[in-house]
Amino acid sequence: MDIKFCELEKKHLESLMCLYAQYGIPIDKTTDVELIFEDALTKGVKYFGAVMGDAVISTCYIAIIPNLTHFGRPIGFIENVITDEKFRRQGLGKRVMQLAIDYAKEQNCSKVCLLSGSHRTEAHKFYENLGFDGDYKRGFVIRFWDY
Repeated sequence: MDIKFCELEKKHLESLMCLYAQYGIPIDKTTDVELIFEDALTKGVKYFGAVMGDAVISTCYIAIIPNLTHFGRPIGFIENVITDEKFRRQGLGKRVMQLAIDYAKEQNCSKVCLLSGSHRTEAHKFYENLGFDGDYKRGFVIRFWDY
């Protein structure tokens, strides 16, 4: 079956949520994911994915954040980079990430950032191969949840 690389739409949402669930990303059944998805799209967030049939098999999203510095150029922030474990090491994640990176360039971003779990060394190699510099800055997180 052919794999399509595209911006994800509302019709992909159920499959996207299944992919998130596969990786244990917390999802509350009472959360109105359609409302959140639509709200995100109105705020400059783009979801990209590799889609096979009706199934999203690789994804990430990028938020474009306005910025007063760097000559007013916005910043791209990538999150939830996931490829279904059955489809890893086939270049799908790379192509999906490249869609997000290209979008950031189109939006004239000064940089693209992402966070990755400090223990995910394979993922770090993947990001470095895409051009990300893991030594340039250091990320810090305050978690308001404990799952």
